[in-house]
Amino acid sequence: MPNTFYIEDIDGCEFVVSKIVGRMLISFHRNADGYETGLIHCVYPDGSQCTKTEEEAQGKLDSGEWTVIRG
Repeated sequence: MPNTFYIEDIDGCEFVVSKIVGRMLISFHRNADGYETGLIHCVYPDGSQCTKTEEEAQGKLDSGEWTVIRG
């Protein structure tokens, strides 16, 4: 099934299943002043965090490496 989620559709945060790390959260990254940086903030099961560009994140969704879980 093709990806039907677009990174611009993040609503606060989204639960994601990654084929590599398992469950994780993604959201728009904000700097210390609360402004969006244009990056995607990823929080992994062990509590570690990283950022990805919107293009990188969309590529992971499109390739099937990430699947957004919607209730």
